[in-house]
Amino acid sequence: MPIEVSYDCPHCGHRIFLSEAKPCCKVCEKQLVEKSRLINREWNFVCPVCKKGYSGHEDHIYWLATCRECGRIARHDFHDKVPASTVLPQTIKNVGHTSLSTQEIQYLAQRAESYAGSHTYERALECYDQLIQKSAPHPYHLKRRGFCHRLLGNLEKAIDDFTKAIQLDPDDGTTYWERGATRAQKLSLEMKIPRARKREMLAQILIDYKASVERIPTSEEGWLAILETDMLLHEWDDAISTYGACKPYIASQSYQLVRAWLGSLALTFAGDELDDECKKPLSDMITRMKNTEWCVSEVDSLFIELGNENFDALRLDKAKAIHQKFLDHFDEPPIRYHIGKG
Repeated sequence: MPIEVSYDCPHCGHRIFLSEAKPCCKVCEKQLVEKSRLINREWNFVCPVCKKGYSGHEDHIYWLATCRECGRIARHDFHDKVPASTVLPQTIKNVGHTSLSTQEIQYLAQRAESYAGSHTYERALECYDQLIQKSAPHPYHLKRRGFCHRLLGNLEKAIDDFTKAIQLDPDDGTTYWERGATRAQKLSLEMKIPRARKREMLAQILIDYKASVERIPTSEEGWLAILETDMLLHEWDDAISTYGACKPYIASQSYQLVRAWLGSLALTFAGDELDDECKKPLSDMITRMKNTEWCVSEVDSLFIELGNENFDALRLDKAKAIHQKFLDHFDEPPIRYHIGKG
């Protein structure tokens, strides 16, 4: 939830909490109606009189409260997610300070989440850096900083933060998935990596994904990541086993399509025939994939790798046809990172 901030009454100096105040439109000065208040997101308001919309991320809003001490109207501006007049503790500005109060931690955490929610990851990192450097170690702060590093392409820093978060909270399955996905992204960007090193990295990735599913057995992303990694290791039988085991947990139509695609590839590479369960999702063109839902770089690299290893040509051609059927479900070309070849 948004943090509880406060300001001083300009008439008598009495402290007024934001929960006591009411937002007011700066155009017509009528009370605003709260349109939505989302956890860790900007406040959103709309004026019922002039219909002007306000976002705590973009505009300032007047806040009015009747001071309980002197009985007069106390007005302050709302700007950049917190009232501009809020007296923020000096330690937030004092880099040399070694610890943060509970209020400061809440303030920085809320700002960090708001920046991350609006994709302003550099600003989110500044907040998380302060939280991590000047408060007791917390796995959530490390995990979220790692998430920001990952989206900014700072993959080694992301992996380091996820590892530290896991050390503090080894039961959080999402952190294992994040570390595995970051390692997979790093692998896809490697240049001319030796096959032995690639298998070693894939084995690490697989350990992370399996650790994630052990803690969150219903994770669709976790199961599908295991299935894909089994294939990248050329472990066709393991991939087929995972394909069968994950069926009860894959609920969304788009992920059912991904499961059918990966399972069909594993069966084809193993020389097995496809059943209707595999064929139907791939043939049903009603299910559409967004280009951001799945990155196909890893499977692209698998085809290149098998071609270089003189893999069975007939099986490879059948698999390429299946791959193309999957690609036909994308309205726009799917995301492809640079492929590292071994």
